[in-house]
Amino acid sequence: MLRMINRTFTLKSKSIILPLYKSLVRPHLDYAISAWRPHYQKDIALLEQVQHRATKMSGLRNMTYEQRLKALGLSTFETRMLRADLIQVFEILHNIDHVDKDKFFYFGSR
Repeated sequence: MLRMINRTFTLKSKSIILPLYKSLVRPHLDYAISAWRPHYQKDIALLEQVQHRATKMSGLRNMTYEQRLKALGLSTFETRMLRADLIQVFEILHNIDHVDKDKFFYFGSR
């Protein structure tokens, strides 16, 4: 999807690339992240590289990756995975997600 955006659009400004990335590319990366969570650092780095390329396309090549993320208002892939995990735990503990919480968590006597 990112290559298609790169080939299709000649004007690659922040106002064009960011909505395209958020609507076309990021959903593919985030799809079912709570069910399939890559735990090897090499897998996380591969997925993070997609966002590296997308932020470079937005005309902010002279900045570091962290500066580009801040300027675009994005978070890292690993941060989004952690957020999805925390949301899943919240849903299990509050019976929003119909899963037996005793199978996933050990509750102490205190």
